[in-house]
Amino acid sequence: MLHWIATSYFFFLAILISSQFLLILTTNSSLEPKIDLLVHFTRYLARTHLKETITTILENNNIHNEINPIGGIYEAKYTDFIKIRLDEKDQSVAKQILKELPDFKAFSLDRKVKWEPKNDVTNERMMPYDYKFLTNLTEELNLPHYWNQGIKGQGVKIAIFDTGISDVYKKSNQKNIKKVNNWSDEQYANGMDFNGHGTFVTSIITNSNKECPGIAPDAELFIFKVFTKNEETSYSWFLEAFNFCIVEKVDLISFSMGSTNFIEKAFVEKIKEVVENDITIIAAAGNDGPFFGTINHPADLNEVLAVGGIDAGGFMIAGYSSRGMTNSELANGMGRVKPDIVTSSKFIISANTDGECDTKSGTSVAVPIITGSLALILSSLEPSERAKINPASIRQGLIETAKKA
Repeated sequence: MLHWIATSYFFFLAILISSQFLLILTTNSSLEPKIDLLVHFTRYLARTHLKETITTILENNNIHNEINPIGGIYEAKYTDFIKIRLDEKDQSVAKQILKELPDFKAFSLDRKVKWEPKNDVTNERMMPYDYKFLTNLTEELNLPHYWNQGIKGQGVKIAIFDTGISDVYKKSNQKNIKKVNNWSDEQYANGMDFNGHGTFVTSIITNSNKECPGIAPDAELFIFKVFTKNEETSYSWFLEAFNFCIVEKVDLISFSMGSTNFIEKAFVEKIKEVVENDITIIAAAGNDGPFFGTINHPADLNEVLAVGGIDAGGFMIAGYSSRGMTNSELANGMGRVKPDIVTSSKFIISANTDGECDTKSGTSVAVPIITGSLALILSSLEPSERAKINPASIRQGLIETAKKA
């Protein structure tokens, strides 16, 4: 009897040790460093078929993978890229296999990046004498003159790439919002703006608050959350959002964030594709002035309309406003003069997440001023005239008719 008990004890002890050993192996496997690999294709393909094909091929080669692991509550039926999460050790083998796929174009690595919070000078303290310089856009742009003529941005589709939108804004501006998409990995957020930046810039374009109304009250808004509350983003979120803009045939993209990172080839190529589809991108020059060579990305791209800021009172270029030459060519001894246009950017009045009027400064708030103004211009045109408009003609028209700084 004692012999049986002793044998059983050692038997169960062996099972326990084996189980713990297997648990350690499993845990170590799950801790294997991961990468997010983007596989790009030369044309748009059926997303479902791509997912099934890639999953089958990799699993047949014993490569664990997860397709499109995070980001976006909407998935287009067709896509020109797929995001795959892999163990880092499998990257080389996976690339060798996947590059044989039909219509394969290139690989790139997706990663979380911190886009520059300096594009919004939110912490600038207003002094008592500054209050006379508060920028009331209704008065400064003489907006009632256009609204009374029925020019309110109607029929103009605007996509806003930012930190999302507040529930207060969504409830009070339902007629304007056509879509709210959350591309970020803050999946619990449902497009919620925890930062306040997205709500503020959106309210400059359209806002029902009569104390701080938007420029284009009848514009159609597509609000895309592509930044987390910590202003982090991922290039794949942008690629999905840009593809959505092409499908929805939006007219304008308001892009109030910026970065000094201009090396992502897939991102640059997608910008060019968007503009080729007659979508005008308006982006913040950045708040890294007064030094030259400080234009942020994507505003430094030739295809993008770069917006800088002027100081309170409109007397001079704001000291914080970034300026050329453009970074992408500067390393080779070349470059283009930017920004393309400047506008009010200091102590701008708009709405916060509670729907109350507030003030912010920076080139990020200059962007929606130009975007909203363009919406008014486009809505004033007859359909036959609007059909002739493209990003190049918009840029030319703005530059030629603007006051020279």
